Amino acid sequence: QTSNHSLCSTHLIDRNVSVIQSIETVSIPRIVRFNYKNKGSRKNLIVIKPEIRKITEQKQFLKLGLLNIRSLTPKAVIINEMITDNSLDVICLTETWLKPNDYFGLNESCPPGYCYKNKCRPVGRGGGVATIYREILNVTQKTNYRFNSFEIHVLDVTLSDINKKSLLSLALATVYRPPGPYVDFLKEFADFLSDLLVNVDKALIVGDFNIHVDNTNDALGAAFTDLLNSFGVKQNVTGPTHRLNHTLDLIISHGINPTDIEILPQSDDITDHYLVTCVLHTADICQIAPRYRLGRTILPTTKDKFTNKLPDLSHLLIVPKHTNDLEKITSSMCTTFTSTLDTVAPMRLKKVREKNTVPWYNNITHAIKRETRNLERKWRQTRLEVFRIAWKDSSSRYRKTLKAARAEHLRKLIENNQNNPRFLFSTVARLTQKQTSPEQNISLQFSSDDFMNFFTEKIESIRNTVVNVQPLTEFYDSASIIVPQEQLQCFTTIGQEELNKLITASKPTTCLLDPIPTKLLKELLPVAEEPLLNIINSSLSLGHVPRPFKLAVIKPLIKKPQLDPNVLANYRPISNLPFISKILEKVVSVQLCSFLQKKCYL
Repeated sequence: QTSNHSLCSTHLIDRNVSVIQSIETVSIPRIVRFNYKNKGSRKNLIVIKPEIRKITEQKQFLKLGLLNIRSLTPKAVIINEMITDNSLDVICLTETWLKPNDYFGLNESCPPGYCYKNKCRPVGRGGGVATIYREILNVTQKTNYRFNSFEIHVLDVTLSDINKKSLLSLALATVYRPPGPYVDFLKEFADFLSDLLVNVDKALIVGDFNIHVDNTNDALGAAFTDLLNSFGVKQNVTGPTHRLNHTLDLIISHGINPTDIEILPQSDDITDHYLVTCVLHTADICQIAPRYRLGRTILPTTKDKFTNKLPDLSHLLIVPKHTNDLEKITSSMCTTFTSTLDTVAPMRLKKVREKNTVPWYNNITHAIKRETRNLERKWRQTRLEVFRIAWKDSSSRYRKTLKAARAEHLRKLIENNQNNPRFLFSTVARLTQKQTSPEQNISLQFSSDDFMNFFTEKIESIRNTVVNVQPLTEFYDSASIIVPQEQLQCFTTIGQEELNKLITASKPTTCLLDPIPTKLLKELLPVAEEPLLNIINSSLSLGHVPRPFKLAVIKPLIKKPQLDPNVLANYRPISNLPFISKILEKVVSVQLCSFLQKKCYL
């Protein structure tokens, strides 16, 4: 605190706040600002609705894949490529061999824009089922199905259009039945079917059943086929799905008709099972809004165009004598910079283009992959053993090369960021911890008003608690408290060199409320330095923070992935201030800390 000016406390207490709430995963976030000026104010939200035309892409079907992967983690990069190469919207995996809290393989298997849900074998080794799906699908997991003779993972899958009209809704179950006795399996699977089909209109049951349904003389195969017929469900896979020419991986449907079923043999180096794909048609043409964001195109020529278009800034160099003058100059500077930037680099709607290839994919891996594909095509055309062996060897070499490229990429990543612990910890967390889908971060039942009211009341409650705390006089004698002889009466103005050094050394992070992007601001320092210096020095002299510097963007984030997103107390507000506001904070912090250290008050 300061004796005459309350710049620090004003900045922390009387701060305008802005809330960003993502309504839908695939929609443009709506931006809401609210003013914390009046303690009792609750209904002063201003919703900013940018004029955005609806841009949609048409999708008439979903493509689903099924594969027994036999240990996911060492083949995660292969699954990642398999999803993108085959344009799969969903892939169901059996025999993942994952253990509880083991998410490394799942994280690496997901291309950008995909999520996952999995279920590990409760005890013992092996087993495990997982589902990787596109974020456009609304997926919830059912946990009430547990059986002893087989592993199962049941999901409710819904696809809606931009008007929230449901175009596809079904129960998707992934099953893995270990080899062995089948009497209990037939009974338990019949119980599962009877319960599932009563509760849903459409169901798709996929997985490795380890049943030779292709063999009419097989007792288990015949009993299983009779069981399916008695429930009126259809088994859609015909043809071998295993290297030994047996049909083990099945797609069982109820109320929905999968089409275009393909069985794609895989190299023995990956798995001895084949990839089975099918197409699920939606009820209508599905208009799905792709991911878009508002942004500017900043080119190398933008700096010169901005400088040429910038009007006269002499009115921003007048030293204000009152706080109202400082407010006017600050608002004028923000308006001038923003309007000039709108002229040279207007805000446009940009489609978010996800990179489907992994970052370690290079020319060497691309060449080996192309060679492997050529050998695979030759084997499929000729069915000669020599091409099959060559395809297997090339596939094995491709996997080793891909793993080596991934290891080298991670090594360079760690080496280049060895002094950035925050980046290293986030990288490790992204690779090893469970990743939640974006729609789970913010519950759709909460509005910006709900978050504003909760956070505001929480702050007021803390303040009231602090005010009502009684001093513990038994621990000290008030008469023995020594009052400092010297106090910090005012802050000292800074020069251009110090401001230039602070801006140059700061990270180029940009807030939504910045009049121009931080990276461009650093390039425009020779033009913008004098107005910025005048505003910062006037703020220090008058002990007043301009209102644009008190405006922050607040995004509520769930504290931990396992917490309930429907409870407001499980969110924390993440604040992002404008860049110049951070520079002003830095100036104050340096002078305050220097004074405390110099006078030994710390």
